[in-house]
Amino acid sequence: MRHDHHPETVWITGARQGLGAALADIWAARGARLVVCSRRWEDGEAVRRAAQWRAAGAADAQVATVDVGVAGQVEDWAVQNLAAGLAPTVVIHNAAILGPRAPLTEVSVADWEEIFRVNVHGAFFLLRALASRCDRQQPIAWGWLISSVARQGRAGWGPYAATKAALLNLHQTFSAEIADSAWRSIALNPGGTRTAMRRAAVPDEDPLTVPAAADVADAIVRILDDLADGRIEHGSDVDVRNWL
Repeated sequence: MRHDHHPETVWITGARQGLGAALADIWAARGARLVVCSRRWEDGEAVRRAAQWRAAGAADAQVATVDVGVAGQVEDWAVQNLAAGLAPTVVIHNAAILGPRAPLTEVSVADWEEIFRVNVHGAFFLLRALASRCDRQQPIAWGWLISSVARQGRAGWGPYAATKAALLNLHQTFSAEIADSAWRSIALNPGGTRTAMRRAAVPDEDPLTVPAAADVADAIVRILDDLADGRIEHGSDVDVRNWL
């Protein structure tokens, strides 16, 4: 979704590393205005990253510490940036935690609640904070990062799979509810990607056998361009690997 006179304004959750950071890098180079968050930045890191993204070409880079699983933090983040004139043209919910790779009977209640708090409640809080305040006649491309285990559960992946299945359903429901607006929504299954989360999930895997985050991010940006321009159907659920 390129705007020659009005830069894209791209909101990304979970932008400190992995796919979120790679997506921010690409949009910075395209001259977008970035509104990004992560639960934790190291000392001074947020300021450095904002400067790096601006130096790379971003028209603006607002980098915040936000725990998406806390409704008040998401609301405050949305209100502050919308008041600053940074209404989104693209929203990507990428923030997620892996949780325990264990059989369901061995997952603690605390771990189960924490992964749902971040992965599912966080998506709803983001949707609610922005969708209740943004003009539905102004185009927004919404992207939700899911997983192949969202569609078919897999032994040992229970908590993560359940959250991604819930996120896929949230996307489907939201898509139906915004069908008459200028907004478009898509679920994005990146497939195995060379990230820290993938290393934690599949420690025995040779990382060079899966695509780099930058390559997957490039495909996601192209998919969202196609969604915004009507070349991909609103409400779709796509495998990003098919665009690599």
